[in-house]
Amino acid sequence: MVEVANEHHADHKTYHLDLPGIYQTKNILSVLEACSILQERGWNSEDTVIQKALLHVKKLTGLAGRWEIVHTSPLVVLDVAHNEDGIRQLVQQIEMTEHHQLHIITGMVKDKDVEKVLHLLPKEATYYFTKAHIPRALTENELSDKALHAGIKGSIFENVNTALKTAMQKAKPADMIVVCGSIFLVGEVNTSALPASPAHT
Repeated sequence: MVEVANEHHADHKTYHLDLPGIYQTKNILSVLEACSILQERGWNSEDTVIQKALLHVKKLTGLAGRWEIVHTSPLVVLDVAHNEDGIRQLVQQIEMTEHHQLHIITGMVKDKDVEKVLHLLPKEATYYFTKAHIPRALTENELSDKALHAGIKGSIFENVNTALKTAMQKAKPADMIVVCGSIFLVGEVNTSALPASPAHT
């Protein structure tokens, strides 16, 4: 739930989003400004329609991988953060989320600034280096070597699902597993292979 104030009006509007993640509080301002400009240009987009759309972004667009929780106990989160700004937001979200040990599964593509991204990642996490199966992907061995220069050590895996299976075996119920670094990597995660999350009582 996000409350938005307009500097030209005394009232505040509340929006309910189906997209979690603290960065959505920034994204919504751009969305609302775009809607305002469209309204000024004659588009008939009533506030009730905007409210409904923001509540069903995933269903309407198929968007996935934005702080997407796919398992609890341990908490498993998929996030497509892959550049400096995205990783900064991701790290901030991780710091705000209660957990014991942090496990990070990551794979990146060659044309991103991999070194800068690696330096932003928390050093105390347990790392699993892997790759998406696309030509642009940095190999797990290359990524592991670059990570060493950033002060990060980890294990290497041929694919993200093998890495995730290993992380699930190692993680305790209060731990958190984050898969990040590439849209393509997150897209290869087979969530149906995850065990059922324990029921809450």
